[in-house]
Amino acid sequence: FGPLGLASNTGVLRASGGDTGYLRYDTYARVIDENHAVGYTAGDFITQALPWSRSVRMGGVQASRAFRVRPDLVTMPLPTFAGETAVPTSVDLFVNGYRQQSASVQPGRFVLDNIPVVNGAGQATIVTTDAVGRQISTTLPFYVSATLLKPGLLDFSAEVGALRRNYGLRNFDYGPTAASGVARYGLLRSLTIEGHAEAARGLGMAGLGVAWSPRRMGIITASAAASRTDALSGSQWAVGYEYNTQRFSLAVQHEQRGGSYRDLGDFGTTSGSGARRMDRVIGGMSLGLSGSLSVAYFDGKTLGQPDSRIATASYQRGLGRRATLLATIDHDFERRSTGAQLRIAVPFGRNSVGGGVTYADGRTRTEVDFARSMPSQGGLGVDAGVAVDQRGETFGQGTVTWRNNDVQVQAGAATAAGQSSAWTSATGSIIAMDRSVFTANRVSDAFAVVNTGQRGVGVFYENQRVGATDKRGRLFVPHVISYQNATYAIDALALSADQVADAVKLQ
Repeated sequence: FGPLGLASNTGVLRASGGDTGYLRYDTYARVIDENHAVGYTAGDFITQALPWSRSVRMGGVQASRAFRVRPDLVTMPLPTFAGETAVPTSVDLFVNGYRQQSASVQPGRFVLDNIPVVNGAGQATIVTTDAVGRQISTTLPFYVSATLLKPGLLDFSAEVGALRRNYGLRNFDYGPTAASGVARYGLLRSLTIEGHAEAARGLGMAGLGVAWSPRRMGIITASAAASRTDALSGSQWAVGYEYNTQRFSLAVQHEQRGGSYRDLGDFGTTSGSGARRMDRVIGGMSLGLSGSLSVAYFDGKTLGQPDSRIATASYQRGLGRRATLLATIDHDFERRSTGAQLRIAVPFGRNSVGGGVTYADGRTRTEVDFARSMPSQGGLGVDAGVAVDQRGETFGQGTVTWRNNDVQVQAGAATAAGQSSAWTSATGSIIAMDRSVFTANRVSDAFAVVNTGQRGVGVFYENQRVGATDKRGRLFVPHVISYQNATYAIDALALSADQVADAVKLQ
């Protein structure tokens, strides 16, 4: 890694009986243009897709939007509130009953925008107070969804390369050359259009979709796609609706394939793959102090497999000041089988004790478990559980985890149906930076090195002490959020009397 970008290779070295050797997963180089929020990748990657299309693994080149390098950019359209005053006035904005903004405005028109809101429907109340204390309150409804893009905002991805085959089984197994591209564009505050196209020798697929918010009544989505191979053609279409509030949520989706529809996900197969029809209905409701309820129904048909129709429901609520009750039930209409679960969990500080009864496949099982969460700064964590079914068979598992600043070590064991197993693992990172080598826990995002030139100087990241510098005067700071402003500071009182810091705080 460096100013020119990032090069990465992932894989695993295996030594297990006859299955010995190195298995490569992904190899790629990536450069991100922060000014234009675009990333370029050469090597292995996963193509981007839309909710009604599929991703595939490829080896080649990819150019895609990288909004994550612009944490200040809000991609979804946020509500804007405007008004007009004749005299100097103070304006307070409340969203769902909580104050979000306060400002003093001069006579004339004022606009309140970039309001922090959550997904779904809500109400905004604008309260204006003039110099003599007269107040006027106006309440306006709004609907916000991450499915939509701001007007004029473009999200895209384009890829060209060879299809990856047998990922996780073979190192270099690439198929035919293919190309894929997706794009989303915010046409209006309430309308986003999208498209996806794929091509390979003997295959072409293209589709269009829309996401529309009609008068703050939720989000309606619709899409249609068509494909053609050398001798066959097919189509796919989908419609959906979603609506969310603070207390209620509903999502409905129908997807249908007809003819011999193909995409890169099943390119090269003789009969295609994937669902030919899928219906989903998911709902949830908050019952206040009485808990929460969620239900779902799935109905699908997949080539070469039996039809699937499953309904589920779950209920959760607090019991007293600590305990939580969870009850679930599901029914498979095709197999004519029903399952249910009843659990209670009680936390005690870092510890949690739980137990319950599970019914599935005509058998009842009683379970008891214990967990001790690991402190965020490291330490010991435990997870263990025992279950006994109605036949007297015992199932058990336990895991112990220990972590410090350099490594995380795990050991575990499990037993089921008279068979037992045990395992251990150790994970960590080795980083070469600033002419030094550092060890740390697994690094999944950004990191930093603070250099004071003196040993034992305390270092703070976002006002939290993260450690002290080593004998070389350096400290490795892991778990930094990439592309976001952050504050680093040192304990100036720890500096020697003859040392002057150029700065004790940097952002």
